[in-house]
Amino acid sequence: MKNLQEEHLKKERKKMAKKVKRIHICPTCKGNGYIKIQNIYDIELQVHQCWDCDSEGEFVEYVEEEERVLN
Repeated sequence: MKNLQEEHLKKERKKMAKKVKRIHICPTCKGNGYIKIQNIYDIELQVHQCWDCDSEGEFVEYVEEEERVLN
């Protein structure tokens, strides 16, 4: 009986959980979308697109958070 109640509460909590969109700045390009790289054979800096964030400058993460109930 107690296990059924616990399972029911878990299901109710999942229903109350909603996904929150979180945006993080790319640490590789620092939000620019491109990176300046110096080749050991050239004096000039070469500009390349960021390979971590695909030149977007940010990462999007979806996290489930429970709703807060105010009394």
